[in-house]
Amino acid sequence: MTLRPIVGIVTVPWTLAMGMLAASLNSTHFGDVHSISGSWDSVGLIVMAAYLGVTAGYALNDYFDFDLDARRASMTGGPPRPVRRRGDLLTQGAVLGAASLAIMLYLGPLTFVLGLAQVLCVLVYSALAKPRTPYANLLVVLAVAIMPMTIFSAFTTRLMVEAVALAAVNATFEPGFTWAGVVRDTPTDKALGMPTFPAIHGIKATAKLILVSWLLLGLATVEMYRLSDLGPIFLVLALVATLWLLGNAFRLVRRPEPEIGGATFLRATLWFWLFSLAIILDIVFHYAWLD
Repeated sequence: MTLRPIVGIVTVPWTLAMGMLAASLNSTHFGDVHSISGSWDSVGLIVMAAYLGVTAGYALNDYFDFDLDARRASMTGGPPRPVRRRGDLLTQGAVLGAASLAIMLYLGPLTFVLGLAQVLCVLVYSALAKPRTPYANLLVVLAVAIMPMTIFSAFTTRLMVEAVALAAVNATFEPGFTWAGVVRDTPTDKALGMPTFPAIHGIKATAKLILVSWLLLGLATVEMYRLSDLGPIFLVLALVATLWLLGNAFRLVRRPEPEIGGATFLRATLWFWLFSLAIILDIVFHYAWLD
């Protein structure tokens, strides 16, 4: 069973939180939800564009991995993909991707350019890098790091420190998240000759890198709190989310097994919900804790 629909769904609260933060920072009063009432349409559109873009990226990735996934399914005895024709995946990816970029173009030329850069990262990753290098996931990290810039650009053309801080948060979360997912497929990747990081360097080394990645995430979270107008509600919930990740990373270090890697990947999706909730609640109750 693919976990990609779960990851696609958590894009909604994550981009909603970033959109609300961007809108609130560019409104008359940070933390006053009523003051961003005129920006809710932009927030909704950027959430829609991000969700369409993520699902398009997964469809295109499945298009390039079509034969590989079929061989993997035959090796593991898993069920075949619901989409039986490879061309359907290309059509799905193209339609969803075009819709996402059209929304971004409507929101502004800078938003469109940044969104296009994310699409190119994913295309190069899926079509060229993944079958050739264990460091292909760095392109995914780059695409995810660009995402806050894309979202903020729908509300301002200024490069805001909060967008940079969120880019750092994304860039430190994503490597561990991606590696955990890849660990799950290590046995079949080795058999198929796929040069993934755990297949080449081992699950134990990958688990240690996941732990380092999420330790850096904790530092990036604290730095975001220090540089932004976000308050203690954000800090407490965001650190709880990071501790949840670290607990799972330590578990994988102690038990470097494919099944534990898959479980770590799935459990890490909870971070999206907690971190998003941390931002949203801090904005909504900003003046409550201030008083």
